[in-house]
This record gives sequence, C-alpha cells and structure tokens, in this order.
Amino acid sequence: MARHKTDNRRRAARVPAEVLVRVYRNGQQVADYRSRNISQRGLGLQPGRVMFLAGTPVEIQILSPRHRRIMTERLPAVVRYCRGFGMGLKLRARYIFPA
Repeated sequence: MARHKTDNRRRAARVPAEVLVRVYRNGQQVADYRSRNISQRGLGLQPGRVMFLAGTPVEIQILSPRHRRIMTERLPAVVRYCRGFGMGLKLRARYIFPA
C-alpha cells in the first residue's frame, strides 16, 4: 500500500474562510470571487467567470461577504495556479487581514 505524503509548502497556514475578493488586472476591475481559504501570504478562490494563467500579476481587495463593504486597500498578488476547482493567489507582501 502506498503512503500518502502530505507536502504543504506554505509558510503560513490557510484557514477556511468565505469572503468576497475583488480582482483587478491592469488597474481595471475584473470580477468578484468567493474565497475558499485565506492566510497572511495568500488565498484560494472558487472558480469565477474569468480565470487567469499562473504567473499573472493582479491586485485584490477583500470585501465583507454580507454587505460588500471594502475591508482592505488594493493588495498586489500573483496567480500561483489555476485549475478547475479555482485559483490560488500569492500576496506579494504578508498581510494581516481584519477580523
């Protein structure tokens, strides 16, 4: 029987969280996505109407899911992966998200 190896290369643990994430590309708003998980260094997004290739630089803003109130300034990020289950974004700087 093969052993399943868990190889988590992340420096900051992600926790399940559902917030709205507004994504910008070249300064233009692209779409809002729902997050799957979030950490100080990145976040996972559920699939949306626009998906980006790995390596694409973007900016994001976090919004409260209920009231769509902006909770952060624009944060620079880069797409780390894009698959059928969503996208993974890496923040370009560590960020402490508001509670």
